[in-house]
Amino acid sequence: MDFGGYTKKGSTLTFREWFLVKQKPMKGPEAMLKENPRIAVVKLGSIGDCLHMLPVMRALRRNFPKAALVWVVEEKSREIPTGQDGIDEVMVVDTRGWRSLLKSGRVISAFRAVRSFQKRCSERRFDWAIDGQGLIKSGLITWLTGAPIRVGFAREDCREGLNTLFTNRRIHPGAEHVVERNLSLLEGVGAPDRSVSFDFTLPPEAVERIDSWLQSKGLIVRPRVALHPGAGFETKRWPLESFLKLGERLAVEGIDIILTASEEEAESIRQVPSLKEGRWVWAPPFTLKELAALYKKCDAMVGGDTGPLHLAAAVGCPTVGLFGPSESGRSGPYGERRRIIQKACACRGASPYFPRRCRQAVGCIQEIQVEEVYQRVREILKAV
Repeated sequence: MDFGGYTKKGSTLTFREWFLVKQKPMKGPEAMLKENPRIAVVKLGSIGDCLHMLPVMRALRRNFPKAALVWVVEEKSREIPTGQDGIDEVMVVDTRGWRSLLKSGRVISAFRAVRSFQKRCSERRFDWAIDGQGLIKSGLITWLTGAPIRVGFAREDCREGLNTLFTNRRIHPGAEHVVERNLSLLEGVGAPDRSVSFDFTLPPEAVERIDSWLQSKGLIVRPRVALHPGAGFETKRWPLESFLKLGERLAVEGIDIILTASEEEAESIRQVPSLKEGRWVWAPPFTLKELAALYKKCDAMVGGDTGPLHLAAAVGCPTVGLFGPSESGRSGPYGERRRIIQKACACRGASPYFPRRCRQAVGCIQEIQVEEVYQRVREILKAV
């Protein structure tokens, strides 16, 4: 079998020989001083994870203005990089589809799907690949790009240590927050400017729709506060009743309250009887870019550790983040215009990663009181 055209004394390499060749990084000044490198950035995961990677793309564009920047992402989060200024291409990879094929015993079909992705990468002839995920699957995808320089985290800084099998420049972040940890990867490609900038691009049509919707609801003059009760896991959810009490208290002070949720979350939340009695406006299931445009026009946003909280922070909306098991110092909204309320959780222990179920009778995030959150919102509103 021909592995990417590599040969040895006129014959094709074995898989083991090919793998070892691919592990060797390019050496010499041509590797680091290219004016127009072709760069693949691998960040597959959730909305929040992808938003935290956006400053890396901004920094790459500043450092290498002529570079071809490609973001490799899974389908569920493709809307984050799509349409962002400075990103030349978004490559969607279907790792779930690959696993599904393997589980069903369709090994040849899985191999063909992986080979198809590898071929697409080969056509782009990447010079560098940066793995911002630290998982085995992201490491594999980074390796499949074919880039001779593949930057990732050191073993102890990866969520799955075997990720380092697929990278050949490994970085110790030396930082706590995930945004700064991600930016540390730029050391692997010699990028000196690692300052933080999200600069989230909003399409004009999204802004226009939100302006029209706000006007139709009469939300024009008074301060606006968005509340997002949903979260991906139970341990990250502040009780809905607490959100509603907070909204009621703010509404009586003449503040417009907007409830946001995904389409799936909205279906269950609408069943709560007290929701119909409140003085707030329920937002329709906006697209991600429309939701970002809405948050940009709000004076504050309150939510748990979930994608919309990080989306609000990325567009400059002051945020109040409610944290239980996940560590806010590591994965909280980034920037100065934020307030954090965190309750200690015994379930997390020494691990930086959060448990999806809480062993306590009452989850730690449920210990956050409405009064605490109210005071943080008032602090923000006084400052704007």
